[in-house]
Amino acid sequence: MNRKIISGLLAATLLAGGTSVFAQDTVTATEPAKKEEAVKVKCLENALKHVNNETARQAIMANIERQKAATTTGDSVTVTPVPKPEQKREATIVIKINGKIMIADQKPIIINGRAVVPLRSIFEALGANIQWDGKNSTVHATKGKKKVRLKIGDLKASVDGRTVKLDQKAVIINNRTMVPVRFVSEALGSKVEWDAKNLTIHIKTN
Repeated sequence: MNRKIISGLLAATLLAGGTSVFAQDTVTATEPAKKEEAVKVKCLENALKHVNNETARQAIMANIERQKAATTTGDSVTVTPVPKPEQKREATIVIKINGKIMIADQKPIIINGRAVVPLRSIFEALGANIQWDGKNSTVHATKGKKKVRLKIGDLKASVDGRTVKLDQKAVIINNRTMVPVRFVSEALGSKVEWDAKNLTIHIKTN
């Protein structure tokens, strides 16, 4: 068949639908498929030499680029996006006082491998009175005759005048004083257990 006739058919096809007569939905990444794509590219390049219509030329050149990409990568012309990895949900630590779940205004978190809890929520739930000294960044807690003093950023606290060492500094998160869970036991004498497997803090009063 005359080259000009072939080129005309190609141009007409491209103008009518904007799609190459060689376009396929799927190209398997095999050697025969790659050779087939190379032949298609050659035919399109030959057709380009005999097409003067600018719209048709642009369509043919775009098709050539697509076919070359498919030949080089061995992939289909249509690229399927890689699915995004599933985002992990943040684990929630549960506080139980005498077996009952306590709802705090600031959830416990892990810092440096230590569980820290909201001091005010737990101390008040255990019957203690809390006062905040903003000037000195110090918490004062009383329960009966027991007196507790804790300064933000320190690794020690005072319980009835006795110095108690903390395994994690007291910090402020969302305007809430957070202390290591073990301090609850040392400050108020309650029994505290940390269930790392189930992310649960068990607090039992005497």
